[in-house]
Amino acid sequence: MYVPGEFEAALHHDRSRSELCRPARGRSGRGRALAPRAGDRTTTRQPIRIRTLGGFSVTVDGDPLRFGHKIPKRPLALLKGLIALGGDDVPEHRLTDALWSDLDGDFAHDAFTMALHRLRKLLGRREALRLCAGRLGLDRRWCWTDADALDRLELELDSGEVAAEPTSALLSAALDLYRGPFLAADEDDAWTFCRAEHHRQQFVRVVTTCAQRLASADSWQAVLSGCRQAIERESAAEALYQWLMRAALRLDAASEGLAAFGRLRRMLRALEASSPCPESLRLADQLRG
Repeated sequence: MYVPGEFEAALHHDRSRSELCRPARGRSGRGRALAPRAGDRTTTRQPIRIRTLGGFSVTVDGDPLRFGHKIPKRPLALLKGLIALGGDDVPEHRLTDALWSDLDGDFAHDAFTMALHRLRKLLGRREALRLCAGRLGLDRRWCWTDADALDRLELELDSGEVAAEPTSALLSAALDLYRGPFLAADEDDAWTFCRAEHHRQQFVRVVTTCAQRLASADSWQAVLSGCRQAIERESAAEALYQWLMRAALRLDAASEGLAAFGRLRRMLRALEASSPCPESLRLADQLRG
């Protein structure tokens, strides 16, 4: 709905690009922008917290965003689209192509400008979203996302930065970050697919890496518990079932391992996929004794 003066104000803000290219200045007290640390995952110091894995939610200074009688769908779609496309220096045309494909030229730009203006008002901090030379990005000094945190966790695992941190704690962090598919409610939108698939595969890699390390330390109970929870989040990932079955073998929990194998077969059948791979069949045979 058109609100007198609101669109003109949005256009005025859009002209201030040189201001937006400058680093955001922190403020003292509540809501101060803080640079993220490598170890920050589920505990965040940034005042704006955005969850996209297993649901979509936004909190500002610990309080969920509050709306009036009507949910601001377009501003929230812009935030989702920005994160889905990487969150950094995303060209305006990629966002308008994804979100306003039915509009042309200036009309798409105007819709983008209005949505950005309204999103900044919702978040309460203009500096949280940087627009520079036609590219939009989140300022990570103000914004934390679970998607970023999962990316960082995988990088830390791969680089060995977390060597001193217990593997069970890393697995717990991954499970807390990944609570389900990326923007599951928007899975029918083409612009979410690539990011959803990236995080799905990433989560499975992180969990299996942790499981391998825990197995090397003979911590099979942690493997079993972690894979149980991981399968609830990604029920079609065969590698997760395999690690649960290996743990069941080592813990003399054949009934649980075979139950997991049965669930895997039903899941693959429902997805019209192939039958379980040879490794899964081998593990099932061992569980049967």
